[in-house]
Amino acid sequence: MLPRIVEVGSNNQHLKLYRGFMLVMHGDQETGRVALNDMGALIINSHGITYSNDLVVALCQNNIPIVVNGSNHKPVGWLWPMEGNVIQAKRMDAQLNCSKPTKKRLWQQIVKAKINSQASVLEALGLNAIPVSVMINKVKSGDTTNVEAQAAQRYWKILFGHQFRRDRNEHGINALLNYGYTIIRSAVARAVTAAGLHPTVSIAHKNKYNAFRLVDDLIEPFRSVVDHCVYLAAKEKDFIELSPLIKEKLVNLLFHLVQGRRGTTSLVNAIHEVVNSLTSVYESPNEQLWLPIDFLLNDSKVSIDAKWSPSHVDITHL
Repeated sequence: MLPRIVEVGSNNQHLKLYRGFMLVMHGDQETGRVALNDMGALIINSHGITYSNDLVVALCQNNIPIVVNGSNHKPVGWLWPMEGNVIQAKRMDAQLNCSKPTKKRLWQQIVKAKINSQASVLEALGLNAIPVSVMINKVKSGDTTNVEAQAAQRYWKILFGHQFRRDRNEHGINALLNYGYTIIRSAVARAVTAAGLHPTVSIAHKNKYNAFRLVDDLIEPFRSVVDHCVYLAAKEKDFIELSPLIKEKLVNLLFHLVQGRRGTTSLVNAIHEVVNSLTSVYESPNEQLWLPIDFLLNDSKVSIDAKWSPSHVDITHL
C-alpha cells in the first residue's frame, strides 16, 4: 500500500499515540485515527494543535516527516528523523565529499530537466512552449548565467498571464502552488532521509536559513506537475481558493503517472528513483543522475469539478 498524506486541518486538536495508531482527540472525544504504517507524512495546517511526545518519537522512528504550515499554507517548520537509513553515515560521507565539478554537472542536469518539464506543461495545455524550450540548451555547467530564473520569468507569464507574480505570501493561485509544492516537498524529504542523505547538504541551494536545501534542489523538476494542476483549477473557477477538493487533487499528484527508469510509475516512486540515482552519483561520480522526462500522460488531465475517487491512497483530513 502506498503511503497516505495525513493533514490535520481542524483547530484545537490533540494528537497522541495508541497501539500503532495516531489518534486525533478533541477534548475527550476521538475525532479520527490512522495507522502509522499507512502514513507517508503528517501536515499540520491548523491552530491550537498539541502532541504527545510518544507520538512524535514514533513518527520519527517510522521515518514520517512532520510538516508545520503557517500562513498561505507555506511550511514554517519540519521535523526530520535523525536516522533514516542503516548506512546513513557512509552515504553522508559520500555526499559531503562530492566534488564541486560534480555538483555543477548535477545542477545543470536538474535545471535542464526543470525547464524541459515547464515547456512540456505549456505544450500539453496548448500554450506557446517555444520561448521556454529554447532556454534548455543555454544552461551551462552550474547554471552560472542563471538561465533557470530567465526561463521562469517567461514561463509564469505564458502560464498565468503577464499580471501574475510568483509570491509565496499571496493568496489565490500562489496559495495553491504553495500547498502543492509542500506535498511534493514532503515526499522528496522523506525519500532523501530514507536514502541516508542529509537534506541540508545541497547541490546548489545556498540559503543559510534553509535546513532542506538538498530537498529544494531535487524538487525543481517536479514543480511543473503542481503548476499543471493549478492551471486547470484556475481555468475552471472564477474564484480560486484552496478547498478540500483541490487539496485532494494536489495530494493525488503523488500518484500521477510518469515515465520511470523501468516503465510507467507513480510520481512518488519516481522521486525515490531520482534520490537513489543521486546516491549512486555520490558514491561513483562517473554515474549519471537519472531524472524523469515525461510527466504528462493522457490520463493526467483531470477536471477540478469532476467527482474524484482515489484508487490507491488519498489525503486524510482530520
